[in-house]
Amino acid sequence: MTVSRLKDIPGIGVDKMGQAADDAGNSDMLRLENLDTDLRPPEEALEATLAAIGRDDANSYLPFLGTNDIRRAATSRISATTGQPYDWNTQCVISAGGLSGILNALLAILEPGDEVIITDPAYAGLLNRIRLAGGVPKLVPLRVVDGGWRLDLEELRRAASARTRAVLTMSPSMPTGIVHTAEEWNAIAEVVMHTGAFLLHDAAMERLLYTGKPVIGVLPYLHDLHLEAEDAINADQQLSKVALRIAVPVLPRTSNHTDFDALRLQPDVDLQFVRKGQPLPPCDLIILPGSKSVRADLQALHDNGWAEQLTRHLRYGGKVLGICGGFQMLGKLIHDPLGIEGPSGSSEGLAWLDMETTLAAEKTLRQVSGHCRLNGRRASLRGYEIHAGISQGRALETPFAEVNEHCDGAISADGHVLGSYVHGLFDDDEARALILQWAGASSLEAVDYDGIIEANLERLADCVEQHLDMETLLSLGS
Repeated sequence: MTVSRLKDIPGIGVDKMGQAADDAGNSDMLRLENLDTDLRPPEEALEATLAAIGRDDANSYLPFLGTNDIRRAATSRISATTGQPYDWNTQCVISAGGLSGILNALLAILEPGDEVIITDPAYAGLLNRIRLAGGVPKLVPLRVVDGGWRLDLEELRRAASARTRAVLTMSPSMPTGIVHTAEEWNAIAEVVMHTGAFLLHDAAMERLLYTGKPVIGVLPYLHDLHLEAEDAINADQQLSKVALRIAVPVLPRTSNHTDFDALRLQPDVDLQFVRKGQPLPPCDLIILPGSKSVRADLQALHDNGWAEQLTRHLRYGGKVLGICGGFQMLGKLIHDPLGIEGPSGSSEGLAWLDMETTLAAEKTLRQVSGHCRLNGRRASLRGYEIHAGISQGRALETPFAEVNEHCDGAISADGHVLGSYVHGLFDDDEARALILQWAGASSLEAVDYDGIIEANLERLADCVEQHLDMETLLSLGS
């Protein structure tokens, strides 16, 4: 009888090939099913292996992470190859083979039912390990184009979902031998950033690369590099004392993730992104982010139970801020008569602001600057607007800001609910401090956000100049 976790894990054809090779008993046979070659190992490797057999320190179950010498050697080689510094003590674990390491990694990151994106065809041993770890393989087809295999980028994007936990790659890959192009790697990176998934790379074949193309250089990974997150949620923070706790529910179509970058760099603000299925934690401020499809995300807010939790948060004195689509959700109704963001129709909002929003065919797109007012205090404000909605109602008679000679946003009568169409409103140091003080922070550490971004751009530029063959790179565009 087979245990349940093995019911979807069949044997693989490699077993049959290996048995046939064994039966043939031909020592001259090249065992490709086992990645054998006819090349003799380097003499120094043979000598080191023979010497290690007789050494007591090389024959032990411990340490479980691998011996320190091997970990140092591995990180040294990887650092030299990639230009990325790795710490042997905290970033390296030795496993009994690559597939064992992949299984361990999958067991560490997957919950039952989590999806893992992998190419089709793929090495069957990888598919079996995904299933053994409780994951669900999401196959993305490789297509034959001009006599070679290429990744179907549209299918890759369609495979990504809220359940995507990892993208498992090989390049060159078994069994096709595909070597991913820069376009394909960029598409993979976009999926990883958009879903927040792990990128798990099987590098068994990484040294076998015959492209005939020049190598311009390898950029090292820059730790603690603070740049705008674009279409990915970056939750990295370095906290000191905590003066304020903020929660952001992550909606399926959340947009403008950069709205929160300045908050991440505020060392006394604990910023938590709340994923599907998680409850909103106790906090001072909940921010409803922008959305690519407001009515659908509003439904997701209800489906997750977050709308009810928001009501309880306000009942106990918490504050709520809505940005753009999140601002529209705070009103009574959202109308989409033209089907701009999905099926036409109307949806009831959270009704904390007396206003209605109608989505129009023409989108508002402009940079704005001006000032905002809260609790009788004024602060400078700058950012941009990008939205299809037009909001109307009595709530707008108490605006949050004046930008480009027009009023923006609204504040509820009790002062606990705030909305604005301005993206990037936390980038201005004055506006950020004023909003955080409104939310309950008594004192805040001063942060020069523009200065931090400028310094990090310079750091990135210096790294590019140092590690890339700039003369060759620039010649490609001439």
